[in-house]
Amino acid sequence: MKYFKSLRWLLTLALVAGGLTTTQGWAQSSGLRDVELIDDCEGEVRMKFLYYRDAWAGFYCAGLTINYNRKLDDSYIYAIVDGTRHSIVQIDWSGSQNGWDQWYDDSSCKGGGIRVRERNGYDVDFHGRDVSGGDCWSGASSCKAYYASITLKIPQEWWGKSINFGQSGKWDGSSFDKSGNIIYMKAIPEAVGLQTTAECDGVNLTWSVPTEACDKTYYQVRRNTGSWVTLNPGTSSYKFNEAVYDDATYTLRTQQRAKVGYIYSNNQTRDAAKIKPIEAATNLKVEQENCTQAASDLTLDLEWTNDPTNLPTRWRVERSTNASFSGKTTTEVNRDRSWFEDDGSSGLGSLAFNQTYYYRVIADDDQCNADQTSSSDYYTTLGQPNAPTNVVAAMQSDNTIDVAWSHTGGKISSFTVERTPVNGNGSTYTEEITDVNQRSWTDNLVENCVSYQYRIKANSYTINSNECFNPQTSTASNTVQVQINDILNTFAADFLTGSKGFYSDKVRLDWVYTGNRTIDNFVIYRRLVGTVTWSELDIVDAPRTYYEDYSATAGKMYEYGVVAEIDDCGGAPMASDSHPSKGEADRAVGFRT
Repeated sequence: MKYFKSLRWLLTLALVAGGLTTTQGWAQSSGLRDVELIDDCEGEVRMKFLYYRDAWAGFYCAGLTINYNRKLDDSYIYAIVDGTRHSIVQIDWSGSQNGWDQWYDDSSCKGGGIRVRERNGYDVDFHGRDVSGGDCWSGASSCKAYYASITLKIPQEWWGKSINFGQSGKWDGSSFDKSGNIIYMKAIPEAVGLQTTAECDGVNLTWSVPTEACDKTYYQVRRNTGSWVTLNPGTSSYKFNEAVYDDATYTLRTQQRAKVGYIYSNNQTRDAAKIKPIEAATNLKVEQENCTQAASDLTLDLEWTNDPTNLPTRWRVERSTNASFSGKTTTEVNRDRSWFEDDGSSGLGSLAFNQTYYYRVIADDDQCNADQTSSSDYYTTLGQPNAPTNVVAAMQSDNTIDVAWSHTGGKISSFTVERTPVNGNGSTYTEEITDVNQRSWTDNLVENCVSYQYRIKANSYTINSNECFNPQTSTASNTVQVQINDILNTFAADFLTGSKGFYSDKVRLDWVYTGNRTIDNFVIYRRLVGTVTWSELDIVDAPRTYYEDYSATAGKMYEYGVVAEIDDCGGAPMASDSHPSKGEADRAVGFRT
């Protein structure tokens, strides 16, 4: 044992004498090597560091078994960014720490291995060792250098900045701290010049592709807070086709597929709205402005409704004399107008009396070329109306007179029927007909044995309650004498009632006349209840509709009936179809106390 100690001491002295344990050469080899940005698109830095050197001078493992200052201990690889030092990797020799990556030397002479682990959450990959011939000092017969290789994934917050890498620790027992391995990590490529263009079928986004973009630079766009749409590298436009017309916020950003995962540029935003389709004018109305006796002064006013927030480039007013608008004339109107005055000199041509004009309004849009046409309206200009013609009156079987006529030419507001008794037998009766398309009328208020003539008056249209022209009256119709054929349905017997013990001196009868004929008188009939024969009791002049029977005997019950009569133009009178002998429905019962 003592012999071996002496031998070891002798070997040490020999090695020292030969310069093998000199630490100067070892210390010069400490620090990072080959720091290189290997991918500036995905953000990755590769570097290596010396962690062990093996040298000997004629003795296998002599330097390893005698000299203990031959390895890297308690070391850190760090980065300085914006003046702040960040520890990235911790390195130590041997030991047994869980979670550490470890490379073992394949020589049993070293008696351990290097252990490496990530620090502070930085993403580092370890690529094992690299053994190469090392720089030997004078007197060494052989040497080897052992390097560890690592790659660092650049975090997003370091993009666009200078990064100063360094290493600290102990080598051969001596502390060292070396930096100065500086790289510049370019900024995240950012698309610039975002522009939004409102179009008829959507909103188009365009931007400039950054010169520093690579095949890992993608683009993302979205509308408001919707989902991001990812676009391929090199894309410089995208169209949103949603059918929305309100302002929306459109956002653009780049998506860089880096080694640490997706990282994103700053957002660019623009507001835009899809061009709203032009809407047609509504509620088009055409009216004549005022009464005039000169066609050159005719003016027609047009009004319509529009959406003031969605106006066309211009309005076009079209006018024609037919509903199909063939042969139309056209003029333009400013976009902010909702009215037009056609006075014969406004681009549509002159106007004439008694002429129907059709109008429609076109929303003309240069931007989308989507013209919208309103529904049409028409107006017949006012002129002197023609008088009705061909007035014919005819007696009907239901004891009425039908009057018919013809009328063409001129816009009117109504017709007036005038009925005049011939030979001054009564006064003139008038009836207004507001339906200007009506060409007949039934007179059910005629009197028996009276002759009538009829005239029809065409009344001019009015503006502001003023008639523009005088009424025009037809010639008289033929004369019709009323000859009543019957009055079967002119008197309802079921409206007849008789008093029952209410009076001590009489029986009162009441009835209602509901017919449309002028009755001359009513005939009262009576009989005792239980007997057969009816007797004429009395005659009451119309229009009285009650009778008081003072001849009734107290304690007796009577049946009564009433019949209406009219003269037959000098002949025998005609009676209503309500004689009490025809049934109980035409009778009433009464008695006195």
